Formats: sequence, C-alpha cells, structure tokens
Amino acid sequence: MRCCKKSLDEKPEPLVDYPDGGWGWLVCLAAFITQFIVLGTMNNFGVIYVELLQEFKVGKAEAAWVGSITYGMMFLLGPLGTTLCKKIGCRLTTVVGCIIAAGGCLLGSVAPNIYIMDLTYGLMFGVGASMCYFPSVIILGTYFNKRLSLANGLTSAGSGVGSLAMGPILQKVIEAVGMRNTMRISAAMISSIVLVSAIYRPINTPFLNAAKYETKHQEANKKKGCLKFLDFSLFKNKAYLLWAASLSLWMLGYFVPFVHLISLATIQGIDIYMATLLIGIMSVGSTIGRLIFGKIADHPKVNRLYLYQFSFLMIGISNTICPAFSTYAGLAFYAAFFGFFEGCYVLLAPVLTGDIVGRNNMATGVGVLFAIKSVPLTLGPPIAGFIYDMSKSYELAFYVAGAVPVIAACMMFGIPFL
Repeated sequence: MRCCKKSLDEKPEPLVDYPDGGWGWLVCLAAFITQFIVLGTMNNFGVIYVELLQEFKVGKAEAAWVGSITYGMMFLLGPLGTTLCKKIGCRLTTVVGCIIAAGGCLLGSVAPNIYIMDLTYGLMFGVGASMCYFPSVIILGTYFNKRLSLANGLTSAGSGVGSLAMGPILQKVIEAVGMRNTMRISAAMISSIVLVSAIYRPINTPFLNAAKYETKHQEANKKKGCLKFLDFSLFKNKAYLLWAASLSLWMLGYFVPFVHLISLATIQGIDIYMATLLIGIMSVGSTIGRLIFGKIADHPKVNRLYLYQFSFLMIGISNTICPAFSTYAGLAFYAAFFGFFEGCYVLLAPVLTGDIVGRNNMATGVGVLFAIKSVPLTLGPPIAGFIYDMSKSYELAFYVAGAVPVIAACMMFGIPFL
C-alpha cells in the first residue's frame, strides 16, 4: 500500500526553462535539413508538372491536381501531425512520415496514369510530408522562447535553400534519367531524414508537456470520449476565426506561382532549365526574407500583425503585375520580390498564431489552421489551370492570385478588436 500510495502521489519531473540555444541550434539544423528536402521537393513541383503534361498528355488543370493534393494533404493533416507530436514525440512522428513520403515517391514512379499519380505522388507524399514538416516546426517551440522568431527564420530558410537547389537538380536528373527514376531518387533523399530526426531529443519544457501537470479532475474530463484531433474550443476565439478566414482566402493564390510559373515562362519562350531557376530565385528571396523578417519581428517595438499585412499587400501587387513581364529579367524580378515577402508569410504564420491563441495552445492552433487552409490551397492551382485551359492565358489566373492576399490583409485589420 505504501508503494502504491507513493506511486499515485509521485509528482512529475519539474519543467525546465526554454534553453533558447545550446542543443536547440542542432535541432534547428535538423529541422533545416528536413525542410530543405521535403519542402524543396514540393516547392519545385513545377518541374515535375511540366513532365506530367508531356508524360500523360493531360490538361493543365488535371496535372495541377497532383501538386495541389500534396500540399493540401500536408496542411489538412496538421492536427494529426501536432497530436502525434504530443502523443509519440516529434522524432517518431518524423520517422513514420519519412516512410510514407518515400513510399509515395516510389509508387508514383510506376504510376500508369495521372489518377494513380494523384494517389501516390500526391496523396501519400503529402501525408508523409505533413508528418515530417510539422515536427520540424513544433520542436522549435520546446527549445526556444525569446529567440523563437529567429529560430523559425533559420529553420524555415531550409525550404528556401532547398527550393533553390532542388529545382536545377531535379531538372538535370530528369534530363539524365527521366522523371520516373527522378522520383525514385527523391524517395532515397527523403528516407535520409530518418537519421536527421535522431537529433529531435525530447525536452521537458512547458510547450508540449504541460499536460503532465493537469489535476486528476482535468485529466479525467480530458479522457472522456474518443481521442480528438481538433480542439473545438479554438473556434470560440473570434480573433482566431478571422485569422483562419484571412489565411484561407490567401491560400487560393499562394501555391499558384509554385505550380504555374515555370509553365508561364516556357510559354513566353524561355528555356526550360532557365525557367526552373525562377523557383530558385524565388527561394533565395524567401530565404533572405525569412532571416530579415525574423530579426525584425523579434524587436519589441514592431507590430508583427502589421508587418504581416504589409507583406501580403506586396505579394498581391507582385502577382498582379507578373503577367506583364515577358522577359526573363522581368520574371526573375517578380520571383525575387514575391519570394522575399512570401518569406514573411512562412515565418510568422506559427508565431502570430501563438500570439492569438496563446503559447500553450500554439501547437493545436497551428495544426487546426493548416487543416482549414488545406482546402483553398488544394483548389488554387487547379482553378488557375482551368482558367488557362479556358482562356489560353495566365493573365486572369495571376490577377486572382494577386487579389486574394490584398483582401486577406484588409480582413486582418479586425483581429486586434476581437
């Protein structure tokens, strides 16, 4: 009885302060590599997109579904990814994601038609990518507090650098061994993330482990019913609802340049290899933007929300004027300009979500937000492709992609009043 009583009354290990450095910088490096490979591959779907059009002889809207499903599934499964990080840890979640994503690439390499490609390189790869990406974001919240924006900036730069490197690499590999063998090589690269995830050492900070300190009454109430992947209490937060609605609207235009810019450039008569470099230029701008905005956002006198709104306005302007550029220099300027301010979007999305819902709810808030955004994100590129198929021009598609972030920025003015 004495032993049992001791067991019941035993207190959990005390929480420790956020390191804000130390091993956390190695965690940043691991997350950087993860995003380099996963998002670098996903952001260069435009390279694969051109090959899909030739391989399966389908319309632009139909081929765009493959990349849209990938990105859509990554965001849709945000709540699952964050919940798994809480239940089994960021490390194991990443390992499972690697297996699924690599399997999707391998099966996609033997897909006989575009519909099987939707299920493999689209659906499976997207599911696995989600389980790799979200741990790389969530793990930072356990190691950083005061330097969280900087850590996010350094880590998210991995996708920028990855997009810069992976575009030309994928194009060269496709020219050498073909699209299908390129997918097999991508599967091997993704598998290497299993080794990188070993650095995700669990740490007992309040970010993910606050549940250990719940009272017995709270814990009993929490366990009632089935496991919930969505925390519906977030939907009582009006500021969060407006925040989610704003970003969802913006998602209709977000992925359009990543899928269609290379195709737009080739239509303008630009060489395919030079066209793939546009995604790299966009990524360089994004990387620089994340580093600069990460430093700016940490300044106590800077309003992060206003900074975010300004970046959305600039993105809208850049998308609107993109069809007017008929030279490579003009498209390169657009790519760099868009990428710079897109870096602010990627960097501050989780940080501002934490500001709105509170740090303890940040993991769930980010996951639910990404799930909500998945639907418009998935629809955006196929809609743009459909507009092109109907009009034989990308002008209207990019005008729409420019209008939605401007409207979203205006909607955000209401957040401080809710």
